[in-house]
This record gives sequence, C-alpha cells and structure tokens, in this order.
Amino acid sequence: MWVNSNNTVEAFKVKSKSSFEKLHGHIAKLMSEIYLLIISMLLTIIVDPYTFLFVVFLVVGNYLVFVKKVFYVKEHDRIGILRLHRKQYIEYLSSVSFIAIFAMLALQVEINNIGVFNALFLLLIGRMIFQSVQRFSMENIYIILHAK
Repeated sequence: MWVNSNNTVEAFKVKSKSSFEKLHGHIAKLMSEIYLLIISMLLTIIVDPYTFLFVVFLVVGNYLVFVKKVFYVKEHDRIGILRLHRKQYIEYLSSVSFIAIFAMLALQVEINNIGVFNALFLLLIGRMIFQSVQRFSMENIYIILHAK
C-alpha cells in the first residue's frame, strides 16, 4: 500500500506512487467510457428498443467473455482459435459485435421498417458503443496490472 504524509489508499494496494498515479489516470479514462456508454445506451433506447436490447445483450456478452478469457491471462498468453494476443482478442470481438449490430439493423430496416436514417444513426451509435467497450476493456487490463 502506498502511504504519503497523511494520505492512505485503502481500496487498492499499489506498488509505488507512480503506480498509483497511473492507476488514477486509467480509472479516470474508465469513468469517461462508462459515461459514454450510458449516454449511447440512452440514445439507443430512445430510437429503437429492440436494438437497445440487442446491444445490451452484446455488451454484456463481450464483458463476460473478456472477464473469463482476457483480463486475467498473462501478457504473452494467446487466446482462442486464432491464438490472438489479449488486446487483439478484445479488438476482434468488438469488431464482430459491431458487424452483428450492422446485420441486425439491416434486418430491422427490411422487416420492421425503422427507417434508413434511424438505422444509420443507430449504426453510428453502435460503433461508438463498441469502441467504448474496447477502450473500457483495455483500461481494465491496465487497472488489473497496476492494482496488484
């Protein structure tokens, strides 16, 4: 635990002051991604509740996979069938999720007639959501590294 003057960090045990400063920066980035996710999800539910449910399913699924397979493996370990590095695995799964959003929106336009402009807006929001999921997951890796 890092102790400086009368300041004590209780929630995390960190190795040094520099690790604490890095941890603080990563937590700030993590919080900004959480805010971005919340705003994006609110916009999605306003435009189309079905897409919102699908996005929530994908985001939760991504996080469950990342916790199970990515966050707690070593830096040099390879993951999955393609033997990807953990950051590559996060990028690929986020990209596959975005493609699933695209396919779902294409079906929504064809079947439910949600409108092309709504679908384009939701596609842009979906891209923003999965970029945020990707950055959030990368920050989690750094927090796990610095909080040990």
